[in-house]
Amino acid sequence: MIDAWRPFDEWLYRYYFRVTTDGWQHLPAADSMLLVGSHNGGMLAPDTLMFMVDWFRKFGAARPVYGLMHPNVWLLPGYAQLTVKLGAVQAHPKMASAALRRGAAVLVYPGGAEDLW
Repeated sequence: MIDAWRPFDEWLYRYYFRVTTDGWQHLPAADSMLLVGSHNGGMLAPDTLMFMVDWFRKFGAARPVYGLMHPNVWLLPGYAQLTVKLGAVQAHPKMASAALRRGAAVLVYPGGAEDLW
């Protein structure tokens, strides 16, 4: 699913949001890690999506990264199912711990709904 969506995501990345990033050289080569971000894009969270596009550009879809998503998103069944296929899991400490134990990277936005906008 990730590879199927990449052309559309790349277009958003390059031409709509015009993303620029740096600092990737500071990340561990293959270990699990917790990445902390700050929301600024509302319910659709383009900040998370664009980070994940950049992640897959750098590491490929074979290196797992999971974005913790607010529990209210799971009330939107179609959207929730799509985001799961792209790497989202429900924001809960047990979900984050399980992903980290499996060697994945986990992306969290600690402000949750309060910082969403």
